[in-house]
Amino acid sequence: MSIGAVSAGGCSTTPSPDPVPALQGMVRREEMDLQDWLSCVSASTPKGKAEIQSLSAQISAARAEISRAQQSQSATRSTPAQSLTYSPPTAANKPATPTEPGQVDVWA
Repeated sequence: MSIGAVSAGGCSTTPSPDPVPALQGMVRREEMDLQDWLSCVSASTPKGKAEIQSLSAQISAARAEISRAQQSQSATRSTPAQSLTYSPPTAANKPATPTEPGQVDVWA
């Protein structure tokens, strides 16, 4: 396992604000390793098959994590806009009408 895979896999104690770029980099590296194993003569050996399966699983897991992170980011970005709605003024929140001089405002 590469160093990037360890840090992108969540073993770090300080979470990254946006893990997607690190995960995408890890996927690219693991895809290159997978291509090397697939084109290698030992791809048909038990060790080669195990390595190919392991890399494929890591790539799939990283892609799933990227998808979850992107969904989380889009939900975070869209929540404030969805929660803002217009409500017309009601008697409770209408601005007070000015009182004429010499009169007492009994509303307050």
